[in-house]
Amino acid sequence: MAPNCALDISICRNILLQDFVKENCKRTCGYCSQTSAATVKPMFSATLCGSDPNCVNWVMNGFCNSIFYTQEQKRQYCGTYCGLC
Repeated sequence: MAPNCALDISICRNILLQDFVKENCKRTCGYCSQTSAATVKPMFSATLCGSDPNCVNWVMNGFCNSIFYTQEQKRQYCGTYCGLC
């Protein structure tokens, strides 16, 4: 079963978990290389994929899994952190 890294993105900054996140949470934690990004077809347009500075806190508070926000809103504001891009 694949880990859902976006549920707790604080692991991206945890020094003890760096090997794990670099292997299992590349997209959520920003470890995708330019070459792999170029070979993988994105699910959505990059222009629609947001990385608001507040995403770290919002994701920790359940933003990505909230039913209050639409998928488009999640993608627009925190698409990168929510794994939607």
